[in-house]
Amino acid sequence: MSFPGGELVDAELAAAHGLVNRAPPAGELDGFVDTLARRIARPRPEITAAVKTVVNAAAAPVTREGLAVENEALTGLFTPDAAVLARKQLAAGARTREGERRPEDVLNATQ
Repeated sequence: MSFPGGELVDAELAAAHGLVNRAPPAGELDGFVDTLARRIARPRPEITAAVKTVVNAAAAPVTREGLAVENEALTGLFTPDAAVLARKQLAAGARTREGERRPEDVLNATQ
């Protein structure tokens, strides 16, 4: 990885500076990637489809049309159970600097 300023840095230094949120040791990488892949595949298909729609809309400059696409794609996904899950994730540290450095702990706390 290239550090701002052009110098190369190892994973540990990149993690220490917040450029990456995790730098697992080489021996743990396969298990980490397997767990991550399962988490990525876990959401309901309609959630994945909505996220793809929103990401594609976000590629364009922010406009009323892009925001309308986001609103239409995501509004129906905010169900009461989703609100409960969101509250659990916030309580576990989601959307905090520390939570971003330990996303697995946040997700595990809300399963």
